[in-house]
Amino acid sequence: MKYKLPGLVLGEVQDGTLVNVASGIRANGNPTEVTVDDQFHIGSCFKAITATLVARYVEKGKIGWDTTIEEVFGDSVAEINSDIKDVTVEELLAHRGGIDDASLRKKLYDQIPDELVGSSKEIRTQLLPQILGSKQTVKRGDFVYSNFGYTIVGAMLEKITSKDFEDLIQEEIFTPLAMDTAIFGSPGLGKPVNDFSFPRKHNKFGKPLLPSQPLKQIKGFAILSPAGGFTSMAMLDWSKFIQANFTGKNASGANYLSQDSITKLHSAYGEVIQSSALGSSFYGYGWEILKLTNGETAFTHSGSDGFWLSEVFRRDSDGHTFLALTNIANKKASRAFAFIAKNLDLFKD
Repeated sequence: MKYKLPGLVLGEVQDGTLVNVASGIRANGNPTEVTVDDQFHIGSCFKAITATLVARYVEKGKIGWDTTIEEVFGDSVAEINSDIKDVTVEELLAHRGGIDDASLRKKLYDQIPDELVGSSKEIRTQLLPQILGSKQTVKRGDFVYSNFGYTIVGAMLEKITSKDFEDLIQEEIFTPLAMDTAIFGSPGLGKPVNDFSFPRKHNKFGKPLLPSQPLKQIKGFAILSPAGGFTSMAMLDWSKFIQANFTGKNASGANYLSQDSITKLHSAYGEVIQSSALGSSFYGYGWEILKLTNGETAFTHSGSDGFWLSEVFRRDSDGHTFLALTNIANKKASRAFAFIAKNLDLFKD
């Protein structure tokens, strides 16, 4: 009651086994309760999935961590800003490529719904000349969180494979990891207005929204799909990915990632991004890496599109993992997740 979350799903993974609980309702004003099998939007927690997709294609020899923007788009985008031509895949994934999200959002966001048509891939391709030709106002090498950086990486994979990013994710992540509930879009899209068989997202004031609302943001998030703007799943499937991401094995124990990929995906890129009483924070490839004062290393990320909120913490020493999902994103939801994080035993001496 204190934090007024409509619905909440919490999960804990120990020794590879998920235990999760659900509390609350799917939509304010309707008594239908959330379940542990409900789909929730995971936001930027999807960035680790995009980085893992890159690792899969590095193993195939189709792309390298050091592949540059110009190597991929030099023959198709006439004017690439000289400051970012030799920016690499790993710099983009680590938010060190000098990509200025603030100016790009202001420049591009309004035209996404109205002026551009086609699939997400086609619209990303149409936007690339403006994204890559835009003057950069942030310094390459500095940590500046960038959704457009991940969007560029997704477009690079699309160019190399001639496939939609979403199809690549399905083929390389969702299907081999048996993530059967994972979808692109909000839960319940296309369902009747009075259907409460899925959680509804809520605005910051707690008003439930239809899956198709708000239209402008949804179209924009679809373009930013590689950054995590457009993916939902049940907690069990999210935990399947996290286990595979760290262990290199799928749910049946088959090899999924090489040890080189696992090491790369969980290494820090660059210097400390911030420090606190808990320790120092770094960023790797879809993961924030915490070097804690108690000697532990932990991996974490949060995600939100402004209507859902997700968070994950994983202790490196034993893989003990905590996950949280809710169908509202506001200050109270953030405080609720901060309270949960504060009381996790992975932070204790």
